[in-house]
Amino acid sequence: MQINLTDKKIGILAGGGDLPAKIIDKCKQDGKEFFVITFKDQDRPTNYDSLAVNETAEFGLGAVGAVIKKLKQENVEELVLAGYIKKPSLFNLNLDLTGVKILAKVAVHHDDKLLRAIADEMETKGFTLLGAHNLCDDLLIGNEILSGKKLATTKSDDIVLGIKMAHEIGKLDIGQAVIVKDKVILGVEAVEGTDALIERCAALRGKDAKGGLLIKMSKPQQNLNLDMPSIGIKTIKKLAEHGYDGVVVSANSTIFLDKDESIKVAEKHNLLVAGVDVNDCE
Repeated sequence: MQINLTDKKIGILAGGGDLPAKIIDKCKQDGKEFFVITFKDQDRPTNYDSLAVNETAEFGLGAVGAVIKKLKQENVEELVLAGYIKKPSLFNLNLDLTGVKILAKVAVHHDDKLLRAIADEMETKGFTLLGAHNLCDDLLIGNEILSGKKLATTKSDDIVLGIKMAHEIGKLDIGQAVIVKDKVILGVEAVEGTDALIERCAALRGKDAKGGLLIKMSKPQQNLNLDMPSIGIKTIKKLAEHGYDGVVVSANSTIFLDKDESIKVAEKHNLLVAGVDVNDCE
């Protein structure tokens, strides 16, 4: 659901990829004030230099207190996280005092627990956390088949198995995605990310073998305002390059970037692209 934009200034915590640019463009279109934070030793948002962002600052990932102080100085009241962040070692975070205090509250340093702890700290400091989908609801893929409708029927057993397995690894905070082919789970996503999973499992199918589905689901305990699964043109092209059958994601909780271009590529290569209500598969 898209919320009504307020006149409150928003802070955009920007990682890599296309999403930060879409949020920035949306703020510009709606005349909403914004301030962008980027992070040292992380990928910059796509085409960031061409976005002409005047109000911006860069910090290390561990400088939580410094980021909060800067956002307060800039009169930011709302926050949105946009883009991907490469997962650093805890030893390389260089946490400031605020970061150390947050880390100390988390018994097990899983992604979701760390994100929730950071979110709690931000809300304690008076910030309102928004999801990218709150600002741009056209980013979401619904309960729909966008390409490869016949495959949705012929691969239904693989889809159900993949959703169940993705749900299980999500509960354990391992990852969001699996690759399934002929009722066999070829691989699960961990710290390496979805693209590496696609490449790794392509080699496991055997020489010249093709097929298989990428199943990507939001985790049961995931705070979608902080970390929502996403796919885009890069994902679709990589699936096509390696001869996969397509991708199925959780409906209404997955961001689909470059949707129109992605669907054209998917249709050209006869790839299934679909959003599924996970409750229908239980």
